[in-house]
Amino acid sequence: MQALRCLEAAGFARITPHKDVVVTGLSRAEFRERFPLLAALEGLCVCESARKITPAQRARLHALQKEMAAARAQNHSARAVQADSEFHRLLWEVSGLPQVIQILQEVWDRGESYRVIMHARRGGFAQESLAEHEQILKALDAGDPARAAKAMERHRMRAMQRLQQTT
Repeated sequence: MQALRCLEAAGFARITPHKDVVVTGLSRAEFRERFPLLAALEGLCVCESARKITPAQRARLHALQKEMAAARAQNHSARAVQADSEFHRLLWEVSGLPQVIQILQEVWDRGESYRVIMHARRGGFAQESLAEHEQILKALDAGDPARAAKAMERHRMRAMQRLQQTT
């Protein structure tokens, strides 16, 4: 029961005593709040990451991008979503901004199930996401922090639009 109370406190569930437990969903108002928050915070992380990223870390991001594309080609949404999560988390970690990462993790976790649902409903991992990641990677490869941040912000806001179209 304690675990359920923790889920309720985090906004993942609603408990009606002696009746039921319901997993809560994100409303359109929450989409409009969470995605701009993700865009701003991830943009900040990517901007910082562009200044610090090593060749090995860039190679890892490119490998994750290839993994997403391969998973999409095989209609394996769960694997693509996992590689996508690793892609974003690596960018957060490289930034070296622990407080921002903590906030991002909370917001990200709240939307994980929706990313899986969105990709499943659309028939696979979004091709648009792959193209948006390419723009982020090009900016990182060019050593352009401002362009990388803008590409991440666009990616987040377009993801919000795609998610709203499927719900």
